[in-house]
Amino acid sequence: MRATSVLVGVGLVLGGGPLAGQFPIKVTIGGSAESYAFDPGFGPEPGQVEYTQVTQIAAPLGVSVPLGRHGDLTISTGFVRVWLNSRFPQELENQDLTGALDTEMRLSWNVIPNRVIVFANGVIPTGTATVEEGQLNILGVLASDVIGFRIPTVGTGGGGGGGFGAAVPISGSWSAGIGGSVRVPLAYQPLTDATDKIKPGTDLRLRAGIEGSIARRTYLRIAGVFARQGDYVVADTGRSRVGNRIMGHLSLNQGLGNGALTVYAFDVFRGTPELVGATVLPRGNLFGAGARYELALGSRFLVVPRGEFRVSEQAAIDDDAMRKAGQSWRLGADLQYSLSGPLRVILQGDGVIGSLRPITGAEPSGELPGFSGWRAGLFLEWRP
Repeated sequence: MRATSVLVGVGLVLGGGPLAGQFPIKVTIGGSAESYAFDPGFGPEPGQVEYTQVTQIAAPLGVSVPLGRHGDLTISTGFVRVWLNSRFPQELENQDLTGALDTEMRLSWNVIPNRVIVFANGVIPTGTATVEEGQLNILGVLASDVIGFRIPTVGTGGGGGGGFGAAVPISGSWSAGIGGSVRVPLAYQPLTDATDKIKPGTDLRLRAGIEGSIARRTYLRIAGVFARQGDYVVADTGRSRVGNRIMGHLSLNQGLGNGALTVYAFDVFRGTPELVGATVLPRGNLFGAGARYELALGSRFLVVPRGEFRVSEQAAIDDDAMRKAGQSWRLGADLQYSLSGPLRVILQGDGVIGSLRPITGAEPSGELPGFSGWRAGLFLEWRP
């Protein structure tokens, strides 16, 4: 396997097909829906009126243009709508949010093919960065790392940055890689009825990884990321501390018959809070593990059953102690079918059950409300 594959998330881009008969491009368009129902006890404040269900519909769009051997240009955007329903709307209003997503652009350049890549990226704030105060509850639910929404944030103030990735073979089929990136967000107004603006701090990331074969049909990959986000400033008068995250990922791929089994585990530790859109996730830790099996049925049909477990801990509101914030079990499958020509159809579906802390927290000794739900998606990929 080429050393390029170990860039550990640096330089990951979409593939190709023809544009105006000259440039190969890849276009991905689709739609997804997911809905989750909450047991009694899930609301803005423990013991008060509660929310019963959240539903998200999203339509992402991505276009990628390979620039020969030199690099790639990728543009992505989309549309999202979210509903958050109350148990008693006359006391706690239902909330909904509709709009476009931010437009993200990424230009990568192969300094040394298959060895060193540099990239620049930018975010145009076409999404919904400013919301009404009640809609902050929607953003709080979307940011849940226990559920893992397909679209976890609906808009920011935009920004730009860049970085690099480098990979080299080290021994036999083994390769090592390292990368780094910087992102500078722009200020934006989070609430319609307040003129105060949020200026997120600069985000720095360092990545490193190693991968290679440990047997004839067994492949191991280990990667880690250290991220540092600067403090965010509110209206140039107040400063709130956010900061370090450490992420690790391990996966093992084993060929079995006409398919391949992949088992993986990951851990995301927030040593200090993290700003996600207009939502601040407290100090916490997310651990997950899962598996998927890719089974080829003929030359055009691929079936991928999969499952994943997540458990989250977060700091208490009034102190720095960590306590359980929820867990989830998700089971599902992907069905991929390659039509004649460059079109591929991907159908996704899964269900989830678990428990989740209310939006603003719960007592350490209290039981976490349960939830259950589903996700479905249909995507069309054009790649000649």
